[in-house]
Amino acid sequence: VREIDDSDVDAELRNVLLRTSTLEDADRVSDTMHVVKLKFSEIDPATNTPLLGGKEREVFLDDERTDPILRNDTLNLQRGDSFAYTESHAAGEHGDHAHTHNYQVSVVEIKKVKLPELNADYISQITGGSLSTEEELRADIKKSLQRYWDKEVSESLRDQLVDKFVTAHEFEIPKTLVAMTCSDMIEEVKKKNPEDQYLKRARREELYEMFLPNAEQSVRWQLIAEQIMKSEKLEVDESSIQSTADSLGVDKEIVRAALDKNDQLRSRMLTDRLFDFLFERVLTTETPYQDRKSTRLNSSHANISYAVFC
Repeated sequence: VREIDDSDVDAELRNVLLRTSTLEDADRVSDTMHVVKLKFSEIDPATNTPLLGGKEREVFLDDERTDPILRNDTLNLQRGDSFAYTESHAAGEHGDHAHTHNYQVSVVEIKKVKLPELNADYISQITGGSLSTEEELRADIKKSLQRYWDKEVSESLRDQLVDKFVTAHEFEIPKTLVAMTCSDMIEEVKKKNPEDQYLKRARREELYEMFLPNAEQSVRWQLIAEQIMKSEKLEVDESSIQSTADSLGVDKEIVRAALDKNDQLRSRMLTDRLFDFLFERVLTTETPYQDRKSTRLNSSHANISYAVFC
């Protein structure tokens, strides 16, 4: 259980401001609020001199993903300055084995990041006129982040419930169905990560072995879920239609009309109906959220769409 606090809102508000910031030419990297174009020229190990060519890369120094060593080495430099830099790669990240690259890095261009002023005109602009004060904006951001977090918790609870059912029910599952599900999972991951070098290089058998446990669990749960819905005669009922209408913010008659034309909607509503039925019959224990580095909320996850009107 997590309640979104002011620090979460502060972080997201800063993201909003950054997305609508402007860039100005600068002579020197005076602080981390700079975007710096850097040229990375690999060092020839035989001669210990930079190779011709090199690749340019733009780096926002204040981004938490920026290598702290690279950030510190770039501070206080001017255009044309250079420094030595070593970049490390873990196994599978960029090749099969862990390794390093040694570069001479040159500063090509420096831009100062200028954040917009958080005033009524700006707030009205980024929200399409729906909000005008910082208090309203912060409240709306908090609401959006809380909605995102509650959705994450709900999905996590469903995953835990599925794990419990799958673990409790051992039975033979159709190998053909597992193979088809495994292939679908592989193709879906490849489609979502077209530039992933490991996925490009890996043999089909290797990927199949990797995804097989998930495919087996998915098929086992699918068969369990179908049996529960059949035994309990679970169908899309009036409460399901009303709940879906409320979540979408539409009249329930619109949902009712869409059911006959949209198989995906009907499937989703049946799944919701199943989990509602199951959660009425299981014990769940709430535990307080403990802060972790990997769970910092951000707009790319929370789907906060401010600044689209600019």
